[in-house]
Amino acid sequence: MKAGIYIRVSTDKELQESSLEYQEACCSDFIKGNNFELYNTYKDVFTGTKTGKYNKGPGYKNLINDAIEGKIDVIIAKDLSRISRNTFELEKLRDLILSGKIHLITLEGAVDSTKGNIHYLSTYILIYSEEARMIRVRVEQSKKTMAKNGLFIGSIAPYGYYCVKGKLYVRNDESPKIIQYIFDSFVSGKSAESIAKELTENNIATPSQLSNKKGASSKWQASTIRKILKNEHYIGNLVQGKTKSINSTNKSRVENSNYIIVENTHEAIISKEQFNLVKDIINSRKSSSKVSRKTHLLSNLIYCETCGKAISLRNKDYICSGRLKYGKKMCCTEKIKQIDLLNLLTENIIDKIDNSDSDFLLNYIEERLNKNISKYKSTLNNLHMKKNKLENRKKEALNMHLDGCISRDKYNIVVNESDNDINDTLKNIHSIESMLSVKDKIDLSRDFDLLKSRIIKSVSLNPQILNYFIKRIEITNLGVPKIYYRF
Repeated sequence: MKAGIYIRVSTDKELQESSLEYQEACCSDFIKGNNFELYNTYKDVFTGTKTGKYNKGPGYKNLINDAIEGKIDVIIAKDLSRISRNTFELEKLRDLILSGKIHLITLEGAVDSTKGNIHYLSTYILIYSEEARMIRVRVEQSKKTMAKNGLFIGSIAPYGYYCVKGKLYVRNDESPKIIQYIFDSFVSGKSAESIAKELTENNIATPSQLSNKKGASSKWQASTIRKILKNEHYIGNLVQGKTKSINSTNKSRVENSNYIIVENTHEAIISKEQFNLVKDIINSRKSSSKVSRKTHLLSNLIYCETCGKAISLRNKDYICSGRLKYGKKMCCTEKIKQIDLLNLLTENIIDKIDNSDSDFLLNYIEERLNKNISKYKSTLNNLHMKKNKLENRKKEALNMHLDGCISRDKYNIVVNESDNDINDTLKNIHSIESMLSVKDKIDLSRDFDLLKSRIIKSVSLNPQILNYFIKRIEITNLGVPKIYYRF
Protein backbone atom coordinates (compact mmCIF):
# COMPACT_ATOMS: atom_id res chain seq x y z
CA MET A 1 0.00 0.00 0.00
CA LYS A 2 1.17 3.51 -0.80
CA ALA A 3 1.29 5.58 2.38
CA GLY A 4 1.27 9.30 3.04
CA ILE A 5 2.67 10.57 6.34
CA TYR A 6 0.94 13.58 7.85
CA ILE A 7 2.71 15.59 10.57
CA ARG A 8 1.68 18.86 12.16
CA VAL A 9 2.68 21.25 14.95
CA SER A 10 0.69 24.22 16.22
CA THR A 11 3.44 26.88 16.05
CA ASP A 12 6.64 27.58 14.15
CA LYS A 13 8.76 27.86 17.31
CA GLU A 14 12.14 26.16 17.22
CA LEU A 15 11.04 23.79 20.00
CA GLN A 16 8.34 22.39 17.73
CA GLU A 17 10.78 21.45 14.97
CA SER A 18 11.97 18.47 17.00
CA SER A 19 8.33 17.40 17.34
CA LEU A 20 7.97 17.32 13.56
CA GLU A 21 11.09 15.22 13.21
CA TYR A 22 9.92 12.87 15.97
CA GLN A 23 6.48 12.43 14.37
CA GLU A 24 8.03 11.70 10.97
CA ALA A 25 10.50 9.21 12.45
CA CYS A 26 7.73 7.29 14.27
CA CYS A 27 5.55 7.14 11.15
CA SER A 28 8.49 6.10 8.95
CA ASP A 29 9.35 3.23 11.32
CA PHE A 30 5.72 2.08 11.23
CA ILE A 31 5.69 2.12 7.41
CA LYS A 32 8.90 0.06 7.23
CA GLY A 33 7.62 -2.39 9.82
CA ASN A 34 4.43 -3.01 7.85
CA ASN A 35 6.03 -3.11 4.38
CA PHE A 36 4.13 -0.06 3.14
CA GLU A 37 5.53 2.14 0.35
CA LEU A 38 6.09 5.78 1.35
CA TYR A 39 4.65 8.08 -1.31
CA ASN A 40 5.13 11.45 0.37
CA THR A 41 5.34 13.30 3.71
CA TYR A 42 2.92 16.18 4.23
CA LYS A 43 3.68 18.86 6.82
CA ASP A 44 1.81 21.85 8.33
CA VAL A 45 2.59 24.39 11.02
CA PHE A 46 -0.60 25.96 12.44
CA THR A 47 -3.29 25.48 15.08
CA GLY A 48 -5.86 22.75 14.52
CA THR A 49 -8.96 24.83 15.35
CA LYS A 50 -8.35 28.45 14.33
CA THR A 51 -8.43 28.03 10.58
CA GLY A 52 -12.09 28.71 9.96
CA LYS A 53 -14.58 26.11 8.80
CA TYR A 54 -12.04 23.82 7.18
CA ASN A 55 -8.35 22.98 7.59
CA LYS A 56 -6.47 25.37 5.25
CA GLY A 57 -2.94 24.01 5.69
CA PRO A 58 -1.26 23.40 2.31
CA GLY A 59 0.16 20.08 3.50
CA TYR A 60 -3.22 18.72 4.54
CA LYS A 61 -4.84 20.03 1.35
CA ASN A 62 -2.29 18.20 -0.78
CA LEU A 63 -2.71 15.07 1.34
CA ILE A 64 -6.48 14.95 0.81
CA ASN A 65 -6.19 15.77 -2.91
CA ASP A 66 -3.66 12.96 -3.41
CA ALA A 67 -5.93 10.58 -1.49
CA ILE A 68 -8.96 11.46 -3.64
CA GLU A 69 -6.88 11.07 -6.82
CA GLY A 70 -5.73 7.62 -5.67
CA LYS A 71 -2.06 8.50 -5.32
CA ILE A 72 -2.00 7.19 -1.75
CA ASP A 73 -3.96 4.37 -0.12
CA VAL A 74 -3.45 5.09 3.56
CA ILE A 75 -2.72 8.10 5.80
CA ILE A 76 -0.31 7.53 8.68
CA ALA A 77 -0.35 9.97 11.61
CA LYS A 78 1.04 9.81 15.13
CA ASP A 79 -2.40 10.43 16.64
CA LEU A 80 -5.74 11.88 15.62
CA SER A 81 -5.05 15.30 17.17
CA ARG A 82 -2.11 15.75 14.78
CA ILE A 83 -4.53 15.61 11.84
CA SER A 84 -6.97 18.16 13.20
CA ARG A 85 -9.05 19.16 16.19
CA ASN A 86 -11.52 20.76 13.82
CA THR A 87 -14.73 18.70 13.96
CA PHE A 88 -15.83 19.73 10.45
CA GLU A 89 -12.55 18.49 9.00
CA LEU A 90 -12.63 15.23 10.96
CA GLU A 91 -16.19 14.54 9.78
CA LYS A 92 -15.08 15.20 6.20
CA LEU A 93 -12.18 12.75 6.61
CA ARG A 94 -14.50 10.16 8.17
CA ASP A 95 -16.77 10.37 5.11
CA LEU A 96 -13.80 9.74 2.81
CA ILE A 97 -12.83 6.67 4.88
CA LEU A 98 -16.38 5.31 4.89
CA SER A 99 -16.62 5.79 1.12
CA GLY A 100 -13.48 3.62 0.71
CA LYS A 101 -11.37 6.37 -0.90
CA ILE A 102 -8.68 6.31 1.79
CA HIS A 103 -7.57 4.46 4.92
CA LEU A 104 -6.32 6.01 8.14
CA ILE A 105 -3.97 4.55 10.75
CA THR A 106 -2.97 6.41 13.92
CA LEU A 107 0.05 5.08 15.80
CA GLU A 108 -1.57 5.27 19.25
CA GLY A 109 -4.00 2.58 18.04
CA ALA A 110 -7.27 4.50 18.22
CA VAL A 111 -8.00 4.23 14.48
CA ASP A 112 -7.00 1.63 11.89
CA SER A 113 -9.52 1.53 9.06
CA THR A 114 -7.56 -1.24 7.28
CA LYS A 115 -8.87 -3.50 10.05
CA GLY A 116 -12.31 -1.87 10.19
CA ASN A 117 -11.40 -0.01 13.38
CA ILE A 118 -13.00 3.44 12.92
CA HIS A 119 -15.79 3.36 15.53
CA TYR A 120 -13.73 5.51 17.94
CA LEU A 121 -13.48 8.31 15.37
CA SER A 122 -16.99 9.66 16.09
CA THR A 123 -16.27 9.78 19.81
CA TYR A 124 -13.01 11.62 19.18
CA ILE A 125 -14.94 14.16 17.14
CA LEU A 126 -17.31 14.69 20.08
CA ILE A 127 -14.42 15.06 22.53
CA TYR A 128 -12.58 17.63 20.42
CA SER A 129 -15.83 19.53 19.88
CA GLU A 130 -16.49 19.63 23.62
CA GLU A 131 -12.90 20.70 24.40
CA ALA A 132 -13.16 23.54 21.91
CA ARG A 133 -16.54 24.56 23.35
CA MET A 134 -15.18 24.64 26.92
CA ILE A 135 -12.17 26.74 25.87
CA ARG A 136 -14.48 29.11 24.01
CA VAL A 137 -16.74 29.49 27.07
CA ARG A 138 -13.75 30.28 29.32
CA VAL A 139 -12.38 32.85 26.86
CA GLU A 140 -15.80 34.47 26.44
CA GLN A 141 -16.33 34.68 30.21
CA SER A 142 -12.89 36.27 30.64
CA LYS A 143 -13.59 38.83 27.91
CA LYS A 144 -17.03 39.59 29.35
CA THR A 145 -15.52 40.29 32.77
CA MET A 146 -12.92 42.62 31.23
CA ALA A 147 -15.60 44.42 29.22
CA LYS A 148 -17.77 44.93 32.31
CA ASN A 149 -14.73 46.44 34.05
CA GLY A 150 -14.44 49.02 31.28
CA LEU A 151 -11.46 47.47 29.49
CA PHE A 152 -11.17 47.32 25.70
CA ILE A 153 -11.11 43.67 24.57
CA GLY A 154 -10.79 44.11 20.81
CA SER A 155 -7.65 43.26 18.88
CA ILE A 156 -7.48 46.64 17.10
CA ALA A 157 -8.37 49.98 18.74
CA PRO A 158 -10.98 52.17 17.00
CA TYR A 159 -9.66 54.65 14.44
CA GLY A 160 -8.36 57.68 16.34
CA TYR A 161 -7.35 55.72 19.45
CA TYR A 162 -4.57 53.42 20.64
CA CYS A 163 -4.83 50.85 23.43
CA VAL A 164 -2.54 50.25 26.42
CA LYS A 165 -3.48 47.45 28.85
CA GLY A 166 -7.14 47.63 27.92
CA LYS A 167 -7.37 51.44 28.18
CA LEU A 168 -8.10 53.61 25.12
CA TYR A 169 -6.14 56.83 24.56
CA VAL A 170 -6.55 59.47 21.82
CA ARG A 171 -3.80 59.20 19.20
CA ASN A 172 -1.36 62.04 18.73
CA ASP A 173 -1.74 62.23 14.93
CA GLU A 174 -4.31 63.43 12.41
CA SER A 175 -6.75 60.54 12.91
CA PRO A 176 -8.79 62.22 15.74
CA LYS A 177 -9.19 65.30 13.48
CA ILE A 178 -10.38 63.00 10.67
CA ILE A 179 -13.05 61.59 13.00
CA GLN A 180 -14.22 65.12 13.80
CA TYR A 181 -14.19 66.00 10.08
CA ILE A 182 -16.35 62.94 9.28
CA PHE A 183 -19.00 63.94 11.85
CA ASP A 184 -18.94 67.63 10.84
CA SER A 185 -19.26 66.75 7.13
CA PHE A 186 -22.21 64.44 7.75
CA VAL A 187 -24.03 67.10 9.82
CA SER A 188 -23.42 69.62 7.04
CA GLY A 189 -25.38 67.38 4.66
CA LYS A 190 -22.72 65.26 2.96
CA SER A 191 -23.37 61.55 2.38
CA ALA A 192 -21.16 58.71 3.59
CA GLU A 193 -20.20 58.04 -0.03
CA SER A 194 -19.04 61.62 -0.67
CA ILE A 195 -17.07 61.75 2.61
CA ALA A 196 -15.31 58.49 1.72
CA LYS A 197 -14.50 59.83 -1.74
CA GLU A 198 -12.98 63.05 -0.30
CA LEU A 199 -10.80 61.18 2.19
CA THR A 200 -9.53 58.85 -0.53
CA GLU A 201 -8.76 61.76 -2.89
CA ASN A 202 -6.85 63.55 -0.09
CA ASN A 203 -4.74 60.41 0.58
CA ILE A 204 -5.91 60.12 4.19
CA ALA A 205 -4.75 56.84 5.77
CA THR A 206 -7.60 54.34 6.15
CA PRO A 207 -8.24 52.52 9.45
CA SER A 208 -6.68 49.33 8.06
CA GLN A 209 -3.57 51.25 6.94
CA LEU A 210 -3.23 52.94 10.33
CA SER A 211 -3.38 49.56 12.08
CA ASN A 212 -0.77 48.13 9.66
CA LYS A 213 -3.01 45.39 8.33
CA LYS A 214 -1.45 43.25 5.63
CA GLY A 215 -2.71 44.23 2.19
CA ALA A 216 -4.59 47.26 3.61
CA SER A 217 -6.54 49.26 1.03
CA SER A 218 -5.95 52.99 0.59
CA LYS A 219 -9.56 53.48 -0.47
CA TRP A 220 -12.13 54.65 2.09
CA GLN A 221 -15.48 52.85 1.96
CA ALA A 222 -18.90 54.37 2.68
CA SER A 223 -19.57 51.42 5.00
CA THR A 224 -16.51 52.42 7.06
CA ILE A 225 -17.86 55.98 7.40
CA ARG A 226 -21.26 54.66 8.53
CA LYS A 227 -19.66 52.45 11.17
CA ILE A 228 -17.66 55.40 12.52
CA LEU A 229 -20.80 57.59 12.67
CA LYS A 230 -22.59 54.93 14.75
CA ASN A 231 -19.65 54.05 17.02
CA GLU A 232 -20.22 55.13 20.65
CA HIS A 233 -16.50 54.77 21.38
CA TYR A 234 -16.13 58.32 20.05
CA ILE A 235 -18.25 59.75 22.91
CA GLY A 236 -16.19 57.96 25.59
CA ASN A 237 -18.33 54.82 25.95
CA LEU A 238 -17.21 51.23 25.46
CA VAL A 239 -19.77 49.14 23.55
CA GLN A 240 -18.49 45.58 23.15
CA GLY A 241 -19.70 42.11 22.24
CA LYS A 242 -22.28 43.24 19.64
CA THR A 243 -21.31 40.25 17.49
CA LYS A 244 -20.08 36.75 18.31
CA SER A 245 -18.69 33.79 16.39
CA ILE A 246 -21.06 30.93 15.59
CA ASN A 247 -18.84 28.32 17.25
CA SER A 248 -15.21 27.35 17.82
CA THR A 249 -14.70 26.12 14.25
CA ASN A 250 -16.90 28.51 12.28
CA LYS A 251 -15.69 32.06 12.87
CA SER A 252 -18.53 33.75 10.97
CA ARG A 253 -19.99 36.58 13.08
CA VAL A 254 -23.64 36.91 14.11
CA GLU A 255 -25.43 39.59 16.11
CA ASN A 256 -25.39 39.29 19.91
CA SER A 257 -28.24 40.96 21.82
CA ASN A 258 -26.42 40.67 25.18
CA TYR A 259 -23.69 43.21 24.44
CA ILE A 260 -22.03 45.30 27.16
CA ILE A 261 -22.03 49.12 27.47
CA VAL A 262 -19.81 50.95 29.97
CA GLU A 263 -19.99 54.75 29.87
CA ASN A 264 -17.21 57.33 30.30
CA THR A 265 -14.29 54.87 30.15
CA HIS A 266 -11.96 57.04 28.05
CA GLU A 267 -11.54 60.49 26.49
CA ALA A 268 -14.18 61.39 23.93
CA ILE A 269 -13.38 62.76 20.46
CA ILE A 270 -16.99 63.70 19.64
CA SER A 271 -19.50 65.42 21.94
CA LYS A 272 -22.63 63.50 22.91
CA GLU A 273 -24.76 66.31 21.46
CA GLN A 274 -23.17 65.98 18.03
CA PHE A 275 -23.31 62.17 18.16
CA ASN A 276 -27.05 62.27 18.96
CA LEU A 277 -27.62 64.83 16.19
CA VAL A 278 -25.92 62.48 13.69
CA LYS A 279 -28.08 59.62 14.99
CA ASP A 280 -31.24 61.67 14.37
CA ILE A 281 -30.08 62.59 10.85
CA ILE A 282 -29.40 58.93 10.03
CA ASN A 283 -32.89 57.95 11.22
CA SER A 284 -34.55 60.78 9.28
CA ARG A 285 -32.69 59.80 6.09
CA LYS A 286 -33.85 56.23 6.52
CA SER A 287 -37.51 57.27 6.72
CA SER A 288 -37.23 59.33 3.52
CA SER A 289 -35.35 56.68 1.55
CA LYS A 290 -36.72 54.52 -1.25
CA VAL A 291 -39.80 52.42 -0.68
CA SER A 292 -38.91 49.22 1.14
CA ARG A 293 -39.29 46.07 -0.88
CA LYS A 294 -39.47 43.92 2.24
CA THR A 295 -42.50 41.69 2.60
CA HIS A 296 -45.15 42.32 5.23
CA LEU A 297 -48.02 40.37 6.78
CA LEU A 298 -50.42 41.04 3.88
CA SER A 299 -47.90 40.63 1.05
CA ASN A 300 -49.46 39.01 -2.06
CA LEU A 301 -52.95 39.48 -0.58
CA ILE A 302 -53.62 43.23 -0.67
CA TYR A 303 -53.95 45.38 -3.81
CA CYS A 304 -55.19 48.78 -4.96
CA GLU A 305 -58.66 48.62 -6.51
CA THR A 306 -58.00 51.76 -8.57
CA CYS A 307 -54.74 50.88 -10.38
CA GLY A 308 -54.20 47.21 -9.50
CA LYS A 309 -50.77 47.78 -7.94
CA ALA A 310 -49.71 45.99 -4.76
CA ILE A 311 -50.26 47.80 -1.47
CA SER A 312 -47.08 48.54 0.51
CA LEU A 313 -46.55 49.06 4.23
CA ARG A 314 -44.84 52.33 5.06
CA ASN A 315 -44.61 54.11 8.42
CA LYS A 316 -47.44 51.93 9.81
CA ASP A 317 -49.76 52.81 6.91
CA TYR A 318 -50.88 50.65 4.00
CA ILE A 319 -50.52 52.71 0.81
CA CYS A 320 -50.62 52.00 -2.93
CA SER A 321 -47.12 51.30 -4.29
CA GLY A 322 -48.05 53.07 -7.53
CA ARG A 323 -48.88 56.24 -5.60
CA LEU A 324 -45.67 55.92 -3.60
CA LYS A 325 -43.56 55.66 -6.72
CA TYR A 326 -45.32 58.08 -9.09
CA GLY A 327 -47.51 60.27 -6.86
CA LYS A 328 -51.22 61.16 -6.90
CA LYS A 329 -51.25 61.59 -10.67
CA MET A 330 -50.70 57.86 -10.99
CA CYS A 331 -53.16 56.84 -8.26
CA CYS A 332 -55.39 58.76 -5.86
CA THR A 333 -56.24 55.85 -3.52
CA GLU A 334 -56.11 56.94 0.12
CA LYS A 335 -53.90 55.16 2.63
CA ILE A 336 -55.27 53.13 5.55
CA LYS A 337 -53.66 52.75 8.95
CA GLN A 338 -52.07 49.35 9.59
CA ILE A 339 -53.63 48.91 13.05
CA ASP A 340 -57.14 49.76 11.77
CA LEU A 341 -56.93 47.25 8.91
CA LEU A 342 -55.50 44.44 11.05
CA ASN A 343 -58.14 44.97 13.75
CA LEU A 344 -60.86 44.89 11.08
CA LEU A 345 -59.47 41.67 9.58
CA THR A 346 -59.28 40.01 13.01
CA GLU A 347 -62.91 40.94 13.79
CA ASN A 348 -64.13 39.80 10.35
CA ILE A 349 -62.29 36.47 10.49
CA ILE A 350 -63.70 35.76 13.96
CA ASP A 351 -67.19 36.60 12.69
CA LYS A 352 -66.72 34.40 9.62
CA ILE A 353 -65.53 31.48 11.74
CA ASP A 354 -68.49 31.89 14.09
CA ASN A 355 -71.01 31.96 11.25
CA SER A 356 -69.29 29.84 8.61
CA ASP A 357 -70.47 26.64 7.04
CA SER A 358 -69.62 23.75 9.38
CA ASP A 359 -68.09 21.64 6.59
CA PHE A 360 -65.60 24.37 5.68
CA LEU A 361 -64.55 24.90 9.27
CA LEU A 362 -64.34 21.15 9.92
CA ASN A 363 -62.02 20.81 6.94
CA TYR A 364 -59.87 23.63 8.34
CA ILE A 365 -59.70 22.06 11.80
CA GLU A 366 -59.01 18.59 10.41
CA GLU A 367 -56.27 19.92 8.14
CA ARG A 368 -54.62 21.74 11.05
CA LEU A 369 -54.83 18.65 13.28
CA ASN A 370 -53.42 16.31 10.63
CA LYS A 371 -50.52 18.66 9.92
CA ASN A 372 -49.71 18.91 13.62
CA ILE A 373 -49.97 15.16 14.17
CA SER A 374 -47.71 14.44 11.19
CA LYS A 375 -45.18 17.00 12.41
CA TYR A 376 -45.24 15.67 15.98
CA LYS A 377 -44.79 12.06 14.85
CA SER A 378 -41.85 12.99 12.66
CA THR A 379 -40.28 14.94 15.53
CA LEU A 380 -40.89 12.04 17.90
CA ASN A 381 -39.17 9.59 15.57
CA ASN A 382 -36.15 11.93 15.28
CA LEU A 383 -35.98 12.30 19.06
CA HIS A 384 -35.92 8.52 19.59
CA MET A 385 -33.13 8.21 17.02
CA LYS A 386 -31.21 10.99 18.78
CA LYS A 387 -31.63 9.23 22.15
CA ASN A 388 -30.29 5.96 20.72
CA LYS A 389 -27.25 7.73 19.24
CA LEU A 390 -26.51 9.40 22.58
CA GLU A 391 -26.69 6.08 24.42
CA ASN A 392 -24.36 4.47 21.86
CA ARG A 393 -21.97 7.37 22.29
CA LYS A 394 -21.74 6.66 26.02
CA LYS A 395 -20.98 2.99 25.31
CA GLU A 396 -18.22 3.93 22.84
CA ALA A 397 -16.69 6.32 25.37
CA LEU A 398 -16.68 3.59 28.03
CA ASN A 399 -14.93 1.16 25.69
CA MET A 400 -12.31 3.77 24.81
CA HIS A 401 -11.72 4.50 28.50
CA LEU A 402 -11.36 0.81 29.34
CA ASP A 403 -8.92 0.39 26.43
CA GLY A 404 -6.85 3.28 27.73
CA CYS A 405 -7.48 5.48 24.69
CA ILE A 406 -9.01 8.37 26.65
CA SER A 407 -8.54 9.60 30.20
CA ARG A 408 -11.11 9.44 32.99
CA ASP A 409 -11.68 13.21 32.69
CA LYS A 410 -12.43 13.02 28.98
CA TYR A 411 -14.70 10.03 29.57
CA ASN A 412 -16.62 12.02 32.21
CA ILE A 413 -17.01 14.94 29.79
CA VAL A 414 -18.63 12.66 27.20
CA VAL A 415 -20.90 10.96 29.75
CA ASN A 416 -22.05 14.21 31.41
CA GLU A 417 -22.71 15.87 28.06
CA SER A 418 -24.58 12.81 26.78
CA ASP A 419 -26.65 12.45 29.97
CA ASN A 420 -27.73 16.09 29.80
CA ASP A 421 -28.73 15.68 26.16
CA ILE A 422 -30.59 12.42 26.92
CA ASN A 423 -32.56 14.05 29.75
CA ASP A 424 -33.55 16.97 27.52
CA THR A 425 -34.51 14.56 24.74
CA LEU A 426 -36.66 12.45 27.10
CA LYS A 427 -38.52 15.55 28.30
CA ASN A 428 -39.32 16.45 24.69
CA ILE A 429 -40.40 12.86 23.95
CA HIS A 430 -42.79 12.77 26.93
CA SER A 431 -44.22 16.17 26.04
CA ILE A 432 -44.97 15.17 22.42
CA GLU A 433 -46.39 11.78 23.45
CA SER A 434 -48.72 13.57 25.85
CA MET A 435 -49.94 15.91 23.10
CA LEU A 436 -50.48 13.00 20.68
CA SER A 437 -52.50 11.07 23.26
CA VAL A 438 -54.82 14.08 23.67
CA LYS A 439 -55.25 14.47 19.90
CA ASP A 440 -56.13 10.76 19.54
CA LYS A 441 -59.13 11.31 21.82
CA ILE A 442 -60.57 14.18 19.75
CA ASP A 443 -63.82 13.49 17.90
CA LEU A 444 -64.30 16.32 15.38
CA SER A 445 -68.07 15.97 15.11
CA ARG A 446 -68.57 15.68 18.87
CA ASP A 447 -66.06 18.36 19.85
CA PHE A 448 -66.82 20.77 17.00
CA ASP A 449 -68.32 23.56 19.13
CA LEU A 450 -65.50 23.35 21.67
CA LEU A 451 -62.81 23.45 18.97
CA LYS A 452 -64.60 26.29 17.23
CA SER A 453 -64.69 28.39 20.41
CA ARG A 454 -61.00 27.72 21.03
CA ILE A 455 -60.10 28.84 17.50
CA ILE A 456 -62.11 32.05 17.96
CA LYS A 457 -60.38 32.81 21.28
CA SER A 458 -56.91 32.16 19.87
CA VAL A 459 -57.25 33.90 16.49
CA SER A 460 -53.99 35.67 15.73
CA LEU A 461 -53.22 37.01 12.29
CA ASN A 462 -50.42 35.14 10.54
CA PRO A 463 -49.75 34.20 6.91
CA GLN A 464 -51.22 30.72 7.41
CA ILE A 465 -54.64 31.79 8.71
CA LEU A 466 -54.83 34.79 6.35
CA ASN A 467 -54.17 32.73 3.24
CA TYR A 468 -56.55 29.99 4.34
CA PHE A 469 -59.53 32.31 4.85
CA ILE A 470 -58.80 35.27 2.55
CA LYS A 471 -58.43 35.20 -1.22
CA ARG A 472 -57.76 38.90 -1.81
CA ILE A 473 -58.01 42.34 -0.21
CA GLU A 474 -58.58 45.47 -2.29
CA ILE A 475 -58.36 49.07 -1.05
CA THR A 476 -60.82 51.50 -2.68
CA ASN A 477 -59.91 55.06 -3.66
CA LEU A 478 -61.42 56.21 -0.34
CA GLY A 479 -59.11 53.92 1.65
CA VAL A 480 -61.85 51.39 2.44
CA PRO A 481 -60.92 47.69 2.37
CA LYS A 482 -62.88 45.11 0.38
CA ILE A 483 -62.21 41.60 1.66
CA TYR A 484 -62.80 38.57 -0.57
CA TYR A 485 -63.01 35.33 1.39
CA ARG A 486 -62.47 31.80 0.16
CA PHE A 487 -65.95 30.75 1.30
